[in-house]
Amino acid sequence: MTRSFAQPAETAPSTEFEVIFDHYDPKDERRRESLLSLGNGVLHARASAPEGRGEAHYPGLYRAGCYARLNGVVEGTEVSVDSLANLPNWLHLFFRLEGEADWLSFDAVKILRYRQRLDMRTALLTREVLFRDTQDRSTRFKEERFLSMADPHMGALLVHLQPLDWSGRIDIRSGLHGDVRNDLAVTEGGYDAQALEKVRVERLEGDVLLARTRTLGTGVDVAVAARSRVSLGGQDLSSFDGDGMLHWTATLQQGDLLCVEKTGVTHTARDHAIGDLAQAAVQAVREAGGYKTLRKDHVKAWCHLWGRCRLEVEDTNLSRAAALHAFHLLQTASPHASLSDAGLPSRGWQEAYHGQIFWDETLSLSFLSLHVPEVVRSALIYRHRRLGAARRRAAQQGLSGALYPWRSATTGIEETPAFQQNPKSGRWHRDDTRFQFHVGSAIALNVWRYFLATRDTDFMAGYGAEMMVEIARMWASLARPHPEQAGRLTLRGVVGPDEFHIRYPGSDRPGVDDDTYTNISAAWTLIHAARALDHLPAPRREGLMERLDLTADEVARWPDVAARLHLARDAQGRFLPFARYETLDPFDMKAHEREHPGQRLDWFLEAQGRDINALQVQKQASFAMLAHLMPEEELTDLLDHMGHPATPEDLRRTIEADLERTSHDSSLSDLIYAGALARLAPETSRQMFRDALHPDEKAGHSGTEKGVHLGAMAATLDILQRIHLGLRPAEEALNVDPTPHPHHGRLCAQVLFRNNTVRVELDRGHLSLHADGSNDGDIPLLVRGVAHCLAPGKDHVVHLHEEEDHATD
Repeated sequence: MTRSFAQPAETAPSTEFEVIFDHYDPKDERRRESLLSLGNGVLHARASAPEGRGEAHYPGLYRAGCYARLNGVVEGTEVSVDSLANLPNWLHLFFRLEGEADWLSFDAVKILRYRQRLDMRTALLTREVLFRDTQDRSTRFKEERFLSMADPHMGALLVHLQPLDWSGRIDIRSGLHGDVRNDLAVTEGGYDAQALEKVRVERLEGDVLLARTRTLGTGVDVAVAARSRVSLGGQDLSSFDGDGMLHWTATLQQGDLLCVEKTGVTHTARDHAIGDLAQAAVQAVREAGGYKTLRKDHVKAWCHLWGRCRLEVEDTNLSRAAALHAFHLLQTASPHASLSDAGLPSRGWQEAYHGQIFWDETLSLSFLSLHVPEVVRSALIYRHRRLGAARRRAAQQGLSGALYPWRSATTGIEETPAFQQNPKSGRWHRDDTRFQFHVGSAIALNVWRYFLATRDTDFMAGYGAEMMVEIARMWASLARPHPEQAGRLTLRGVVGPDEFHIRYPGSDRPGVDDDTYTNISAAWTLIHAARALDHLPAPRREGLMERLDLTADEVARWPDVAARLHLARDAQGRFLPFARYETLDPFDMKAHEREHPGQRLDWFLEAQGRDINALQVQKQASFAMLAHLMPEEELTDLLDHMGHPATPEDLRRTIEADLERTSHDSSLSDLIYAGALARLAPETSRQMFRDALHPDEKAGHSGTEKGVHLGAMAATLDILQRIHLGLRPAEEALNVDPTPHPHHGRLCAQVLFRNNTVRVELDRGHLSLHADGSNDGDIPLLVRGVAHCLAPGKDHVVHLHEEEDHATD
C-alpha cells in the first residue's frame, strides 16, 4: 500500500516512491532531465526526450570515470581539465505524422494531457502525452525506458504511438546522436566543450547502428550500438536507409498501436574482458532479448538491490526524501560500480563539477559500507591507484607522504580549475580551493570506517593502511613550530571547508593558518594511521613498514604531532574557524539575507568590489562537520588529546556561533549542521533537517540541471542511519545508540556488518534488533553502551525510556 505525499508545487500528487510531473514546461525541462536521470553504476543517462530538439533539451549519456580532457584559455593562460565525456546517445527517435511539415516536437503541438513518472521501486521512467497536432488530430504517445541493472552496459526504450481520431501515414526515424558536447560542464570555466573526436556512425545488418569515437585528451575508445524494431499489429516493419539513420513508414488506422523497441549497448576501453569494442557492442545488442525480457531482468536485479539498501521511515515526507536520495545514490553506486576504476562523484555521473570526485564521498561511503561494501572497497581502491600521483604532488610541495587533490578524475592529478568566473560581475579569479588538504583526512576516515564495517584485513593490509600512513606522513611533514605558541605546531597555507577564506586580506599567499577543521582532522589521521597498523597481522605489518621505509619511531611520533597542533579559540572558549579570525570584520548575515534574498554571498560581495576574505562569514558548516562525522565522546577525547579540552556545551556554542555567520551557499550545509546538532540542540537540528530534504525538486535550485546534489542526498541517508538510528561500526562491535526523533515515527534499516545481517528498528521508544537466521555467527553489539552478542535468528529489544533490556527467541 502506498501513501500520498504533498511535495513541492512543481510536481503532481505523488506517492512516496514516485516523482511525477503532470505538465510540460520547457523552461524546467533540463532540471527534470537531471532529477529523473537513470543509471546502473556504470552508465548514466539524462531523462531527455528521445524526440527532443532545441535549447529546452540536453541529451546526456555518460560512462562512470570516462573523462575527456578539455582545453581553453582564461585570462591569457592556457587551462585544461578532465571532464566527464558526454557520449553518443542511442535514444534518438523521431516521428512525423502525415500532413505535418516537421518531425514531432511537444514544443510545437497542443498538449491535452501530460504525465512523466519516475518509479523508484522499479527504476523505470515513463512518459505519457495526449496531444493535438496542427491538423487538429488527437494522438496518444507513451514511452518507457531503463538502464539495465542486470547488464551494466545496456539500456532499452519502448515507445507506443496511437492515432485516436484519424488514420494516415507515420514516418519513423531512429538514430545515434553523435553531435554531442560538454556544453553544461563548460559553464564552470572557459573551456572548449568538444569532448569527442569525430563520431562515425554506420548501419549494420539487422537494423543495428554503430557509433565509434574516442575521448579527446584521454584517448578512451567508445563504441555505442543500437538495435531498433518497429512493429504494427504484432508484425515487424522493414526499414530503409537515409541520412545515417534508420527509417520506416507505416500506415495506421484509427486506434492502431505502433510499437518501437530500441536497445542500446555502450562499451568503452575502460571495460574489462572486452576485446574489440565495436564487435562486443554489436554482438551484445544483437543477442539481447526483446524489451519485455530485458525489462523483467532489470526490475528483478533492481528490486534486489533496493531491498538491501532502502531505509523504512513512517513519516511520509521523510520517507519520500529518503527513497529518492537512496534511489539516486544506488543509480550511481550500484554493485556494478565496482567494475569501474572510478570514485563517487559529488553530483553524480553528470556534467556538474565535470563529474569529478571531491571529499563529500565520505557521506555516501559511510552509508554504503553497511549495505554494499564492495562498492566502497572499489571507490577506495580508486584512491589507492592514484597514490603515486598524490606522492608526487606532496613532493612538489616539499612534503613527505601523499597529498591527495581536492578534485580528482582520471589520473589523480589536481583537477581544480585554475580560474573561476563570477557570473554577476563577469570577472575571473584564481581558484585556490585546491589548498583544501583536508581531503586526505576524509580519505583516511573512509578507509577506517570501511575496515570497521567489514574487518576486511586483506584490504587494509594491501591498500588501506598504506594510504593512511602516507596521509599521516604528509600532515606530520606539513606541521611546523608555531612562531608564537611555545611547544605548539602550526599548519600554514591551507583552506578549510568554509571555502570563502582562501587567503588573509591583502596577502598574496594562498591559504590561512591553523584552520580548525583541518588541524583536528589531521590529528585524527595521525592517531588512527598508527592504529590501523596495529590491526594488521604481524607479517603483513612488517612487510608494509619495510616497503615504505617506515620505522616504529616515526609512527610513535604521530600522536605527539597530533597533540601539539594549535587550535584557535575565543575568550569564551569557543573554537574559531582559523587563526586570527577575530581580526576580520563582522558581517550582519541576517540583514544581508533580508535585503538580498537568494544571492550567493561571495559572488554578491565581489560584484560590489568587496573582499569576502576580510569578513567573518562562512559558506557552509566547518567545525560542525567534525561534530557530524564523529560521535560527541570521540570528538571530545580527541580535543583532550590535543590539549584543548571541551565540554558538549563548548561544542554547541561553537557550532551556534558559526551558524549565525553561515550563508549556506552549499546544499550540504544545513544537513551537516542538522547532523552535528542532533544531540546538542535537537529542535534546531530537526527543523534544519526537514528544511533541507528536497533541494533538487525545487525549480531553479542551484545547478540541478547539471546534476543532482548527490552529496547532500547521501547526507540525508547518513543522518538517518548513523545518527538518528545510531548505527556506527566500532573496533569491537556495532554501536547502536539512537538519537530519537519522535517526529519520524518508525525508522528501520537492514544492514550488513562484517558479513552478517541485522535488522534494526526504532519505533516510539522501542529499539528492536533481529539477526538473520543465516548469519555465520554472533553479531557483537554495543547497545547504548551495553555489550551484547546477537546470535543468528535471535532478537534483542531495548525500551529506551526504561533502559531495560529484553532478549527473546
